[in-house]
Amino acid sequence: MGLDSVPLLASSKVLDAVCARGLEVPFETTIVESSLPFTPSKGCGFQYTLLPVPHRDEDSDTHAILISGPNKSLLFLPDHDNWGETLGLYGAKDVRSWLLELGVDIALIDGTFWDEGELPGRDMTQIPHPTVSETLERIGKRENGDPDVIFIHLNHTNPLVDESSDQKRRVGELGWGVARQSAVLEL
Repeated sequence: MGLDSVPLLASSKVLDAVCARGLEVPFETTIVESSLPFTPSKGCGFQYTLLPVPHRDEDSDTHAILISGPNKSLLFLPDHDNWGETLGLYGAKDVRSWLLELGVDIALIDGTFWDEGELPGRDMTQIPHPTVSETLERIGKRENGDPDVIFIHLNHTNPLVDESSDQKRRVGELGWGVARQSAVLEL
């Protein structure tokens, strides 16, 4: 890949997958255990926790990342199969309560597709992602004390990529957001 001296932080399953392909493991490799907070470098001021999430783990495993800064926490969840399995894994009754239980102030959530009809002729069960429409049904209108939810990882077919779309306006009316390039989130 043309990288040299870049440390690798990975779960043991990811490291196993790298080694199984005969790829060279970087000189500095740290195995990170799921659900155990860690600090990647001394004095960085941030703590990270890998949270396993169900998502086509045929070769490795998939994690959301909880990033705790000095003042706020952020959940990075760009990919998972569906809310039912993810919430079930954590014994959470709904998205809002799970985010609050994690102490999340900002949640960057998988927004790959707007709805099930986005890819005509494709079996959407073969491309598992919770749709933005489903997520909005689950979280409803933003209430006082809710974290900021920002949809990320948008497929090029998702109408949220169009600044003037009705779907983008709907997300905003409910009090949630859509990621924009070069945004700065302070933790």
